[in-house]
Amino acid sequence: MQLTTLFALAASVSAFQVKFTNQCSYTINVRAAFGKFVCDLAPGQTDACTQNIGSGVRGIFKHTASDEANLFEYSTINGPGFNFVWYDMSNIPPMPGNCYSYENCKQVTGKTGYNVPVHVTPNNHAGEGSCRKLVDMAPDAPDAYLFPADNTKTHACPMDTSFTVTYCPGNNPKPATCQTYPDTDFGGNDIGRFEVHGSTNDQVGQCCSGCNNNAECLGFAVSGGFCYMKNALANKGNSPGVIAGAKPSDMKCSYPQWNTDLYGNDFDRVPVTGGAWDRVFQCCDACTKRSECAAYTINGDWCYLKNKVGASSYSSTAYSGRRAAP
Repeated sequence: MQLTTLFALAASVSAFQVKFTNQCSYTINVRAAFGKFVCDLAPGQTDACTQNIGSGVRGIFKHTASDEANLFEYSTINGPGFNFVWYDMSNIPPMPGNCYSYENCKQVTGKTGYNVPVHVTPNNHAGEGSCRKLVDMAPDAPDAYLFPADNTKTHACPMDTSFTVTYCPGNNPKPATCQTYPDTDFGGNDIGRFEVHGSTNDQVGQCCSGCNNNAECLGFAVSGGFCYMKNALANKGNSPGVIAGAKPSDMKCSYPQWNTDLYGNDFDRVPVTGGAWDRVFQCCDACTKRSECAAYTINGDWCYLKNKVGASSYSSTAYSGRRAAP
C-alpha cells in the first residue's frame, strides 16, 4: 500500500526545473538541441533563465551553437512505474564513430567536445540513489561521458528535482561599473539583447557586465527586463523608466561625451583611425602627453587638442572628452 501511494505521488509530478548561473567573466550563450537559442547569461547572473521541462522528452543545454561543446543531457522518458529525470554531462567530440577514449575520439575527429567548465547540482534529492552533483571542469572530467561506449555516467533524480547549472564555478567575476543615465535612451544601434533579473541595480549591473565583456558594445539600455547592447551611443533622448549606460573606461580622460563638440581653444590636431573607441584612446593618449592639453574633440579622422574646456554644443559627428586630474 505504501509503495503504491509513493508511485501515485511520483506520477503526479510532471516537470523538473533547471536554472542557470554564470560565474564566467564572459557572457554564456545557452543553447538547446540543434543550436536553438535559449538565453544569454551576463557575467555574475545567478538563478536565471528558468526552464520547466515536462515528462516524455529528451534534450540538451550547452554554451554556444558550436558542436564542439560539452552537453548537459537530460531525458524524462520513463517506463511504467518510474518517474525520474535521467541526466549526464557529455564531453564526447562530435561525430566520434567507434572511438574508445577521449584522446582517441579527439584524434579520430580532430575536434573537442568541451568548451566551458560547468557544475550540475540537484538542489533537492541529492544523495538519493544516483542523484548527485556532476563536476565537469576539464575535457577528460571523470563525471562526463568521454566516448560512445562510456556507459556508466547517466544519473537519475526524482522528477520534482530542481537543478542549478553553474558555468565557471568558483570564478565569481567582479562586476563592472558603468556610467548610467536614468530615464534616458540612446536610440538605435542595438547589437543584441538578453534578459536581466532582480532589482533595478541588479539589472543594471548584469547589463553593464554583459556590455563590458562584448568587444562591440559601447553602451546599453535596460528596459522591460531586457538589456539592449549598443555599438554606438547616439540619439540621446528622454525615455521614462529606461536606464541607459556607458561602458567603463580605464583611460586617463573622462568618459567621452557623445554627439558633443567643445568649441574653440584648439592648439593642435592629430590623426586618429579605427572605430570610435580606438579613436578615443588615441586622442586621450595624445592629450595626456601634452602638458597644455585640457580636453579634446574628435571629428572625422582628426583629434583636436584644446588648452581649455570650452562651451559644449551638439554635433551629430563629434565626440569629446576631458583630461582627468593628475
